[in-house]
Amino acid sequence: MNAPEQLGASTRVMWVAPNFNAYKVRTLNLLAAAEGIDLVVFAGRRESSAGHLYGDVQQAMPVERCSVKKKKFGRSLPVMIKLLYAIRRQRSRVVVMPIEKKLLGLILGLIAIRPLLRFSLVSYNHPCLRSSGRVATRLDLLLTRFLFQAYDRVVFYSEGGMKQAINQGWVLPEKADYANNTLANREIDTLVADPLPAQPPFRLLFVGRLIPEKQFDRMFKLFRALAERIPDIELHMIGDGPDRAVVQQAAEEVTNIFWHGALVDEADLAPYFNKAHVVFHPGSSGLIIAHAFAYGKPFITLRGAQFWHGPEIDYVVDNQNGLILEGTDTGADVARMVALLNDGAEYRSFCRVARQTWASISVDRWVVRMTGALQLLDNNRGATNG
Repeated sequence: MNAPEQLGASTRVMWVAPNFNAYKVRTLNLLAAAEGIDLVVFAGRRESSAGHLYGDVQQAMPVERCSVKKKKFGRSLPVMIKLLYAIRRQRSRVVVMPIEKKLLGLILGLIAIRPLLRFSLVSYNHPCLRSSGRVATRLDLLLTRFLFQAYDRVVFYSEGGMKQAINQGWVLPEKADYANNTLANREIDTLVADPLPAQPPFRLLFVGRLIPEKQFDRMFKLFRALAERIPDIELHMIGDGPDRAVVQQAAEEVTNIFWHGALVDEADLAPYFNKAHVVFHPGSSGLIIAHAFAYGKPFITLRGAQFWHGPEIDYVVDNQNGLILEGTDTGADVARMVALLNDGAEYRSFCRVARQTWASISVDRWVVRMTGALQLLDNNRGATNG
């Protein structure tokens, strides 16, 4: 996609965010500051008990709020009424609405009302819908194709996701675009320290929601096996959520496991990232991959045979900026981790490639691509209406 054309008027965008957490605030703050974008966010109720982090991040755009959780967001009549009123009052020309099955009722309502309110409908999402266990059923694929055809534009979380959707025939090429899902990096880049030397005590870092999808049983099994090879190795964990008791118990029983609770501010997180040698997420992984690479840290995870990784897994190149372990042979997986940590030259190479990867997925590039997708769509709509 070429750089967006400069339009005479700003593109009025309504971004629907059922869960408007801290990382979305930081990222959309930068989109709101982009030239030619007039952004308003329609947000649902906060869900801190599920491990989502919000903090006190200042919002740079107007936020319309409703007191409905994401679970009920898509089938709530008050949400539909309030959203339609907000679109009309804000004179939104583009509405960004994520495509998720739990939001289907709201999506169908927007599709039906779109001709009357005269807005374009955009999604920012995965290549296809999935059911429980993250498996895409035949019904999921039929629904994916229907919704992708009904939307005016579908922006994917990664280029790989876009190509997959096009190749499978789920979306028309002329409707597809991508903007690499990433973090607002401007603060992070001021906090990054030089990479640590590859020498003990080695530190592994986990940062994320404490939920079953993170595979904590596998994490602790691998860590115990790793500690037999490197006795003074440490595992530091940051986060909160439904599985906090599992993590707290492990921290109490295993000497070298440390749980630091939930941290939101980047200045509080930075010391842990800087002191870590690698970021270790054996279970479902997403934006934490970009976060690790921002600090120049190799990322270690397992193949998603029994769980599902986010689109950011495309950023991990096995044996270059991280390790993707098979998860079927603990001894072999531990051997790969030990080899990386004990080889200083190899470890430094991984750190360099991690930072290079981060540069290629910077939030500035995300803003350019997202701005281009939204403005190009609005420009085309204006030309058609004209």
